[in-house]
This record gives sequence, C-alpha cells and structure tokens, in this order.
Amino acid sequence: MECELNGRWVKLEENGDIYWWFDENFNRHYKIKNPYWKKCKQGTHIDKKGKKYKRITLNGRRLFVHRVIYYIHNQEWNIWDTSKANLIDHIDRNTFNNNIENLRVVTNQQNCCNKGKSNIYLTKYNTYRVRISYGEIHFTKTYKTEQEAIDAVTEFKLKYHQF
Repeated sequence: MECELNGRWVKLEENGDIYWWFDENFNRHYKIKNPYWKKCKQGTHIDKKGKKYKRITLNGRRLFVHRVIYYIHNQEWNIWDTSKANLIDHIDRNTFNNNIENLRVVTNQQNCCNKGKSNIYLTKYNTYRVRISYGEIHFTKTYKTEQEAIDAVTEFKLKYHQF
C-alpha cells in the first residue's frame, strides 16, 4: 500500500517494512537519474513509563511506526491530531506488533482500560485488591485469589468499558 505522508510517498510492505520514494524532486542536493524506494530506518523510542515503540524519521519529522501503518490503511484518519481523543492502541498490548489487525483508534480512557493486570494489587495479608474506575464509578474490593480478582476486573470492563 502507498500514500503521501509529510511530503513523501511511503509504501508499506507485507512484512511490515516502510519505504519512502527517493528521487531528485525530493532531494535536490543529490541528482539521481534512477529514483527508487528506500527503506526507512527504524529506531526505538522509550516513553516516560519505560514502554518501547518503533519510530521512523520522515522529512525531519519523527513518527511512530504504529501511527504510520494505521494511516497508510486509513487515510481519512488524521495522523497529525495528537490529542488524547485520537490515540492508536495495540490490542494485544505488544508495542512491537504493528499489524493493522492489532491497531485501533481509541480515546485516552479506552487506552487506559487496556492495561492488563495493573488494577490488581497484592496486599500485605496475601490477598488481592482490585481498584478500577470509569468516570464517576469507582470499584474497590479484596479477593482471596488472584484468579477471582482477574475475573472481577474482566466483568467490570465488560460492563463499563465499551469499545
């Protein structure tokens, strides 16, 4: 798939590699007779919480690979809107799995709901406390086993956190 992004033509290969069109119109310093597709170098970005994401640089602008891949497949989506209402979520929580089936547009609240077991805490009495909220609704309860706590969180999310 191909599209224009930040003044360059980009192409997504089936293996997940991103290429950009390299020709003399975009690179005036180097006169190239035979233009070609050049592979984007992918680096790793570590955010404040220690999560790692793949990132590329295109025309001097750093872009997250998951946002680029989502944009290539859904060009009506605004890639430049970086507000909390326009986030891209990795459904399986693996930030290096950038398959389009694993990506979806969510709000910040919906993104926070996809955390896994982070709402479950082990107390000093070897019980498991669940703390979860949705807007004004707060849920706190203690369970004897971890599986009971996981089931409670799953039930709460199914009831209140709709995607």
